[in-house]
Amino acid sequence: MNTTMEAQVCKNYTERWVNNNLEPRKSVDRVEDFVIIAAVFMIALAILSPRRRQSRSIIIRYGVGGVFILSFPLLSYTVGLMQAGKIKNELYPVWAMFLAMLFGGTSSMSVQKLDQNKQLMKLYCDCALFSTCAGMVLSGFIYTFGMKHSSSRLVPFIGCLYVVGFLLGIKTAEQWGAASLASKPSSDNGIKWLARYMKGEHKLSTSYDPRTMQGYKYPVLIHSGRATIGENAITPDNIWCDNIGILSSYYRPPIRRLKDLCLSFALFHLVVRRYFGYTCPESGLDKTRDLVLDGLLQTEQDYERAFQVIEAELAFLYDFFFTKYASIMYGNELRYYALSLTLTLVSIAVGAWSLSVLNRHGSILDSRFVETSTQDVLVTVLALAALSVSQFLQIWSYCVSDWAKISRLKHLLPTEKAGKPVELPMQVKRAVARTIKNSTNGHLSHGTSALMRHGMSDELCGACQINDEYTLTDNILAWHVATSFCEISDTIKRPHDVHPNQVVATVLSKYCTYLVAFAPTLLPGSAPETKCALDEMVKEAKEMLHDLVSPREKYEKLSELEYVVGSGRKLFTYGAVLGKALESMDNHANRWDLLADFWAEMMVYIAPSNNVAGHIELLAEGGEFVTHVWALLMHAGILERPSTTIP
Repeated sequence: MNTTMEAQVCKNYTERWVNNNLEPRKSVDRVEDFVIIAAVFMIALAILSPRRRQSRSIIIRYGVGGVFILSFPLLSYTVGLMQAGKIKNELYPVWAMFLAMLFGGTSSMSVQKLDQNKQLMKLYCDCALFSTCAGMVLSGFIYTFGMKHSSSRLVPFIGCLYVVGFLLGIKTAEQWGAASLASKPSSDNGIKWLARYMKGEHKLSTSYDPRTMQGYKYPVLIHSGRATIGENAITPDNIWCDNIGILSSYYRPPIRRLKDLCLSFALFHLVVRRYFGYTCPESGLDKTRDLVLDGLLQTEQDYERAFQVIEAELAFLYDFFFTKYASIMYGNELRYYALSLTLTLVSIAVGAWSLSVLNRHGSILDSRFVETSTQDVLVTVLALAALSVSQFLQIWSYCVSDWAKISRLKHLLPTEKAGKPVELPMQVKRAVARTIKNSTNGHLSHGTSALMRHGMSDELCGACQINDEYTLTDNILAWHVATSFCEISDTIKRPHDVHPNQVVATVLSKYCTYLVAFAPTLLPGSAPETKCALDEMVKEAKEMLHDLVSPREKYEKLSELEYVVGSGRKLFTYGAVLGKALESMDNHANRWDLLADFWAEMMVYIAPSNNVAGHIELLAEGGEFVTHVWALLMHAGILERPSTTIP
């Protein structure tokens, strides 16, 4: 009897061992096979996807396409296999996490075909399906692992998996962002703004030279994060002609290649604009045709360079529609680097912790798990190694791309920065308040009334004209130069005799010019045109005064300038001549009285605006004096500037 019972017990143990270690092993082996395939897929995408545009090889083109297409079915089937199996392997969560990486953005590719950028709903559904499967797998493991392991082991493990899931969600958003960026014109990609800008680009300069890129105001950077695009646009014109920042040596081959890369980047945006259905208003201009015929194809030595510029342009075009590079650059590069590295390191830590802590010798009486074998460990190590290699290859691929070069160049180029805020003297506020008080029935003047009151309308009224050639911004800049000329003159001739109204005039003159530079959206006209007028005047001033240091040297140089009618928009020269006319007034006190009244009128004249949002946004940056004047005039019923101020 005892022998019979012992035989039955042995038989039961043998059957249980066979059921737990032979049949379930087949299911685990099948999962491992798919994990190995996923590792190969991940490495293949990391290595081959950056080469896809440059190669016509069938292996690369169809290989990358096939891997990209099969990634999600492989993920869905394998995760489903893990979930459906009654017997689990303790390393299933690590493998599921690895498979999620394959779908969650470990490749630089965003889509395989162009029309997939518009299939955002399909991407959302795929992600929702995967999230559901992954959630079911994770929930099942929390239950089964809780039966076998203590909470001290379980909680850190599950917590790390949730962290990885959260990071993967952010990583997947990069793919959504890239597809959304390339699906339609929006404020995110700047194409709407570019289409409006290019309608008036030819008006931003009076002359052009395709050999030096002078006058070509095509914006290089049309997106700058949360900043308003276009107000401080970097263009080929100022990169080539102004020799700004690290681009000051054009004839050094590396610098010239960088400048050509900037041109390629500007031209690529024009192609994207056309793809989205916008017109090309510049196509009928001689300036546009000359860019190619007399610029890129200037001499036979330039022919190869022309095709290099176009090659870089087409590379940007491909990356914009088929990869995540545009989304990374337009977004937050630092976040991209940090997220990729953190996700990789946390995943490796989870895998290493799993191999070292989870019990590799499950009891044969535990029917829920198969024993973790050496083969399981090797598959896990392979998966983690593939993940690490693919992530670092993806980061390296972006770092050496032309997108990264443009991004680094963006940070290296000098930017204009406003100085520290200063408290306006009370006499300045009184002068502005007096002008508002004396305005008849809300009639505002941009300085002409001040000239009439001081008997200078015949001599200087022409300097206040606003027409198709001279805008209100031009007047502000020219009168600022004139006021500065008078200030230098008095500093030299009357260093200890500062008239009270000199303070009013110089402070308001500098403040209005500050608005031109740093708050152009609050002024009449478009922000790019306003900024362009300032850039032209600054460039002219540098050419005139580049080697002069002392105020006397500058004064003598300005005194020699002569303005010839019809010589073009030389605002700096025109302002200096205007300053000499003001200096010729017999009484310097009368001169400063006139200038104080002029600038007080100008300050009140430019304040009314319909750009309510612009004024409110500036409040978050400390506020502006012009906003105080704007609010005061609004409550007085003066909401807009006279229509004649619009150029």
